[in-house]
Amino acid sequence: MTDFPKHKPAIEAAVTGDRFQLDEGSGVIDVPSFINQGTRFLPSACPAAESFSLTTAGGRTFQLSYEPLCRAASDLSGLFVAVATVLAALYVGRAVGGQ
Repeated sequence: MTDFPKHKPAIEAAVTGDRFQLDEGSGVIDVPSFINQGTRFLPSACPAAESFSLTTAGGRTFQLSYEPLCRAASDLSGLFVAVATVLAALYVGRAVGGQ
């Protein structure tokens, strides 16, 4: 393992041949479909509105909509990603040995 110059010809012979040639003929690279969706890997959908009725108020039915909360979360998603990126960089930096 420590004598690379001695084993260099054997390594080069192992990684040469037609299997290791780059095919630039078509110019098309197939990419998985989840990459085309931007930063979202899961579908984003707002939950259905919750309905409840109060028996003391004459049996009226009320609905609680999650739409404002979903809109706020969608608007702030870029900020969440930025903050998570900075925190991850700090975590990795400190793990490597930074102060």
